[in-house]
Amino acid sequence: MAVSSYWYAQGKEKSADKQAGFLFGEAYTSEELLNLIDKDCICVASDGSAILGYFLFDNYTSNATTKFYKQVLKGLVSNKKITPNRVCVRAQVAVHPDHQNRGLSKRLTKFLSQQHKEKYDTIFSVVDRQNPKMQVHISNNWKIVEQDELYNYVLLEL
Repeated sequence: MAVSSYWYAQGKEKSADKQAGFLFGEAYTSEELLNLIDKDCICVASDGSAILGYFLFDNYTSNATTKFYKQVLKGLVSNKKITPNRVCVRAQVAVHPDHQNRGLSKRLTKFLSQQHKEKYDTIFSVVDRQNPKMQVHISNNWKIVEQDELYNYVLLEL
């Protein structure tokens, strides 16, 4: 998907201006994305055939990034920072740079969250501390439950 590829490239580029945000970790494979689509875990904003942005919940893949999220989540549960009831282990939102600042991430978050209220109580995610889009996540009702020198560990209550 072009939107995610763009934001992953921003995260890997050492000299890139990251003021618009970025994704970190291992990108999803086509197979993983198809699996998430089959499970209704992806919501897409489009204009005709153009993908403007997406939001996904991931409790199914086993790539290195999802394994990292699971490990962190397990530690936060052990330290009683998070209640372990019906938690989705990973989420990701990305909006094409030409379509940012139009409320798409908020609408995508709200839509997919409403679709999964019966399945999950909370969604866990990790945001790199260098990512300037943390304020957007907070405005979309994500709450920081823990931080370290590299990451904000966040929850979205459904």
